[in-house]
Amino acid sequence: MRAICRLSPGAGPPKITPRVRETGTRVRMTEMIGCITSDNGHRTGEIAQTLDRGLAVLELLGRTPEGLSPTQVGRQLELHRSIASRLLTTLLRRGFVHRRPDGKYVLGGAVTTLAAQVPTGE
Repeated sequence: MRAICRLSPGAGPPKITPRVRETGTRVRMTEMIGCITSDNGHRTGEIAQTLDRGLAVLELLGRTPEGLSPTQVGRQLELHRSIASRLLTTLLRRGFVHRRPDGKYVLGGAVTTLAAQVPTGE
């Protein structure tokens, strides 16, 4: 089963709407893969939703130097707070974000290290 992509022109990255399966009264996600859609609406490839969300967190923190709490990240990316917290915890363990004493997250040193490895002229 594949996820459904919905592209909103001018709304930033494509929204990924995973298909769900109903089991009695429970609704369960059956797949965590979405697709990338180009500006003209054509499907261009598949993406891993968790990685896409993690990169969206990094982009958001890059635009917000004052830092954000997990609740703020979740609200701005339309994610449940627990998902935002898990993403931030993973990025923290890898050094891509730093948690300040006030509980807000900012970009970490691993972002700079990775950026420095990009070949010049690319």
